[in-house]
Amino acid sequence: MGREIAPVLLRGVAAGVAASIVQAMIGKTEEKLLLPPRENSNIAPRLMARLAADLGQTLSVVERWTLGTGFHLGYGALWGMSYALVREHHSVHPLMGGTLLAGLIYAITFSSWGGAVQTRTERPPGERTRRMTFVTASVTLGFAIPTALLYERFRGEAP
Repeated sequence: MGREIAPVLLRGVAAGVAASIVQAMIGKTEEKLLLPPRENSNIAPRLMARLAADLGQTLSVVERWTLGTGFHLGYGALWGMSYALVREHHSVHPLMGGTLLAGLIYAITFSSWGGAVQTRTERPPGERTRRMTFVTASVTLGFAIPTALLYERFRGEAP
């Protein structure tokens, strides 16, 4: 890969950030259609509030959403770059690559040992409602598959 690493990383960032926006739209749509009023898909703002609380601080709604949005887009950019690096070494159909990426992200985020559960941002799988489990899985797929498809498009290769 050598000197061509920068374009690969930039394409990955672009794919991941764009897919992060798609993911947020999916989450909000499912929240409105599927979740009861006491549940929401606002995981990144909840994470920011949780981290602040752990430091003995309180964040305003604007601060939670600003920091949460930055985290969400940065998280998407990092996953996009990671996908791009792996994809450049392994030829895989984007639907398969996206599905594998979704599985990895879901495991390290929403499983009982995942980051969202360990930070108490999300309930453990056995305590989560089925609807919320569906939303967490679908928004993960709703990020990972568009990331893979967009990356292929940015590479100049349609699936």
